[in-house]
Amino acid sequence: MSVDMWVGFPKVIKKVFPNAKVIMDRFYVIKVVNKGLNKLRRAAGITDKQSQYLLLSNRVNLNPEQIDQL
Repeated sequence: MSVDMWVGFPKVIKKVFPNAKVIMDRFYVIKVVNKGLNKLRRAAGITDKQSQYLLLSNRVNLNPEQIDQL
């Protein structure tokens, strides 16, 4: 069963459905990762949109010039 990351949800699911496999919803996992990445990006002084795009992009989707900027 896919649930929100709030600590109460898995506890309730385990109590009501003891045999269920609890999986965190990927939306919330990505949300936490992006929030942390943005915090690090700002702390490092990377504020322009191009740099943000480079950090959030999959490396295989970047051209050699963009990879050199990383």
